[in-house]
Amino acid sequence: MLFLPFDRKINDRVPWVIWGLMAVNVAVFILVNWFHSPGRLPSIFLNHGAIPAELHGSAWVTHLFLHANEGHLLGNMAFLLLFGMNVERKIGPAATLAIYLVSGFAALAAFAYFNPLFRQPLIGASGAISGVVGMYLVLFRRRVVDVLWWAFVVAGIVRLPALFVATFWFALEVLQAVLFNKYAEVAHWAHVGGFAAGYLIVLAGRKILPSHSEIYASVDEAPRKADRFEEKAYIPEAPAAPKSDGFRLVAREWKPLTSGIRRIVDGVLPGSGAFATASRIAAGLAPPQAEDLRSRLERAGFPVLIQPQEREVPSAPLVFIDALSTDPGGLVARDAVSARRVIEPGSVIRIQKGSTRGGVPILDIVTRDPWRRYRLSGATSAVPLAETIRILRASFPKLPGLEDGPVGFEKLSDLDEYFGWELQVAGSGAKAQA
Repeated sequence: MLFLPFDRKINDRVPWVIWGLMAVNVAVFILVNWFHSPGRLPSIFLNHGAIPAELHGSAWVTHLFLHANEGHLLGNMAFLLLFGMNVERKIGPAATLAIYLVSGFAALAAFAYFNPLFRQPLIGASGAISGVVGMYLVLFRRRVVDVLWWAFVVAGIVRLPALFVATFWFALEVLQAVLFNKYAEVAHWAHVGGFAAGYLIVLAGRKILPSHSEIYASVDEAPRKADRFEEKAYIPEAPAAPKSDGFRLVAREWKPLTSGIRRIVDGVLPGSGAFATASRIAAGLAPPQAEDLRSRLERAGFPVLIQPQEREVPSAPLVFIDALSTDPGGLVARDAVSARRVIEPGSVIRIQKGSTRGGVPILDIVTRDPWRRYRLSGATSAVPLAETIRILRASFPKLPGLEDGPVGFEKLSDLDEYFGWELQVAGSGAKAQA
C-alpha cells in the first residue's frame, strides 16, 4: 500500500531545498554507481554507510545519500518530491532542511538501538524522508490523500483522510519492525524513528516554525476537507440568490485523459494541461470579492474569467444540422430531413470548431436573436468540414471565431464545456487565458 499526496501546490514558493536534495542524491548515485566498477560498491557502502555496531561521525550524514540501485533511488525521490514540496512551501527551506537531517539521524538512532550488533551498512534516505512524511501529516492532517492499494494482480486508488492513512501506515511499520526486524531487508525501525521525529518536532514547534500562507484557502481560512477543485472552497459566503447586477466568476479546471494522470500531474504542475472543463463557481460578487477569488484561483493554477452578469451569454438550444452552405441571404443550414434554415451573418456571434478523441470534427455556429447553437458534425456532414470552413471564410471573412480550435477531447461533453468557456470569454469581450 502506498499513500501519495497528489495535491496542488499551496503557494508559489519554489521548494529549493527539496530540489537540491534530489539533485545531490541523484548526483551521488551517478558518481558511485556509474563511475566505479561493481566490485568497488561493497567497499564504498562499508566506508560511507552507517554500520550500527561501528558508527562513526561522518556516516550519520553520508549514509543518507547512498542508494543501492535505481529502484531504491527512484522510490525515495518520488516520496521526497510528492511530500516535500508542500512541506517546504509551508514552513520554508531552513526548517525543512534542519528537520529532514534530524529525522535522518533519528532514523539511524532508532535502527541502531534495536540492532546494536548489526554489521551490515545501512544506506538510503528513506528514514529522513519518513520524517518528511511525518511533517506533512502534521501540516496537512485534514487533507484527503490518494491511497494506491494492490492485492496480487488487482489494484486501485481510493481517497482517505490523511490522518487515518498515516496512523495505519505507522502502525504497520511498527508491526513489521517488531515481527520481521531480523529477517527483512527493509529497515522498518529507521522508518519508524524518522517518521516519529518529523511528526513530533513539527507538532511541538508549530507555533514557532515559519508558516507561509496557503493561497488557495478560502477567505475565512476554514480548513479544506479535500484537495480537489471544489467550488465552495473558494467562495466566501456566496449569496444564495445571485444578483443580476453583480459579477460572475468562471474558472477552468484541467482535465487530462485519465483520472490517474490528472492526480499525478495536478500535484506537480497544476493548471498546465491542454484540456479543461469550465465551472461557474460564483455569481453576484462585488468587485473586490471577485478580484480576490480570481487571484487565488489563478495562483493555484486555474485560469479565471470575471465578467459582468448582464454580459453573460445564455445557454442556447442546440440544433443539429447535416449541411451548411452560403447564398446571398446568408448561411443556409439543412437538417437531416433537408429542412432549410437561413442564418443571417449579422446574428452570428461566434463560430467554434474542435474535435473529439478519434478525430471527429465538430463545428458550432452560435447566433443571437434568436439564440441558437447550430451543430455540424464531421461524422454526418455531406461535405467535409474543412471544405465548409473554407467556403465560410471566403464568403464571410468577418464572421467572428473560426480560429483553429482544440483537438482530441476524450468526450463530447468535454468539448462542449470548452466551447462554453470560449463563448463566455467572447461574449464578455475579455481575452481567454490558457
